[in-house]
Amino acid sequence: MKRSRAVNITLAQADAHQRKHGFLPLIQTTISEQKAKTSGKLRNVRTRKMNRVEREFSFVLDARKKRGELLAFCFEGVRLLWGGGMTYTPDFSAQRPDGKIELIEVKGAHIRDRDIVRFKGCRNEWQRWFTFEFHQRRDHTWHRLL
Repeated sequence: MKRSRAVNITLAQADAHQRKHGFLPLIQTTISEQKAKTSGKLRNVRTRKMNRVEREFSFVLDARKKRGELLAFCFEGVRLLWGGGMTYTPDFSAQRPDGKIELIEVKGAHIRDRDIVRFKGCRNEWQRWFTFEFHQRRDHTWHRLL
């Protein structure tokens, strides 16, 4: 198994890279500003890649973007703290033209109870700032659950 290397880039380089690939710097990354200021570098901003279900849903988001329903979307672009120290990273964050941010969780046929608890707990704490969506792929179609 091949191990990934740590990548060191400056904040300006990370911003330029995001702009190059069509991501607007409207959604903060998961790295805290204090860490970025002290080190001046970002390390391993994102190491996880999309699975099959997430990749299929990214096509849905891309179609919404082409229709003008979204300005931009990002895979795991945000990490939220909730419940006294727990973290939640939604699969996608997307910005709508009206300025609101959608946080979207997608699942395949099987959903664990803990995933629903994390989603609902975080949604209860952050619903004033974000809109939350929970989608599941069943029988070759997407169903919005929550």
